[in-house]
Amino acid sequence: MDPQAPTYSSTPTPIDPPVAPEMPKEAKDNHWVTILAMALFVLGSLAVVVFLYYQNQQLKGMLASYQGTATSPTPITTTDPTANWKTYSHKQLGFTIKYPEEWIIKEDPKFVEFDTNIPSDKKLMDSDKNVNYIFQMSVDPQTNFDEWTKYPSTTKLESQTVGGQVFERYIAADLYYSLNLILKQNGKNFRFMAYPYEANVFPKSLNNDINQILSTFKFLGGEEVLSCKVDADCGVESCGCTAKNKDFIDQNKNICAVVCGNAKCVNNLCTLNPLQPQP
Repeated sequence: MDPQAPTYSSTPTPIDPPVAPEMPKEAKDNHWVTILAMALFVLGSLAVVVFLYYQNQQLKGMLASYQGTATSPTPITTTDPTANWKTYSHKQLGFTIKYPEEWIIKEDPKFVEFDTNIPSDKKLMDSDKNVNYIFQMSVDPQTNFDEWTKYPSTTKLESQTVGGQVFERYIAADLYYSLNLILKQNGKNFRFMAYPYEANVFPKSLNNDINQILSTFKFLGGEEVLSCKVDADCGVESCGCTAKNKDFIDQNKNICAVVCGNAKCVNNLCTLNPLQPQP
């Protein structure tokens, strides 16, 4: 026998029958998981819709309740700080104003002066008594005003608008510093002066009061502004000169405290022409 030749068995080798592939369990499980997830998603979506609907209904109810009970807003009333103030009219100067009732008034044909009863830090001459703040109003002729603005002791500040009217502002140095507010109307200069004045110590409340006074300033309707009729209505004789009025005279020391001159009545207003030095 040839050792290289293959040998064959006469008995056939049994063949195993084919086995059907088994479906994986994981696929079946995933199917139910998908269905469950979709169901949960639908239920969640429904819950969100219901919640939003409920919130919307609540909001509508709140708005309806608010609209039903809300009333029109109460108008804010602005208190007039001058409501309880006194009213003063100066027929000769032709104006009316309001001023605090605690102020003490001093009248003159050519000016009106108010003692504010507020002490300043300045002393009276030869006295330990403090000077009260004074507020004064007068009418200056244009010639006098122009000359006054040229004095080295007069400094112009920015203008101020109060109650729709423009006031020129000046600081003047005299016995005391003074704040001067000038209203130019009808060809005349209405002067509102507060003294003694120092910006860093001047009471804020007094400054507010002055602004309120300026806001109440009105001209007397149809009345002519008269300050004098004849020269005799102007000036005070003292110490050998004529001053514009008695406020220019220091009666205690009998000297002209500010300036002397020939007081004249020009166009119903007192003017003061400084005396010329004698040669």
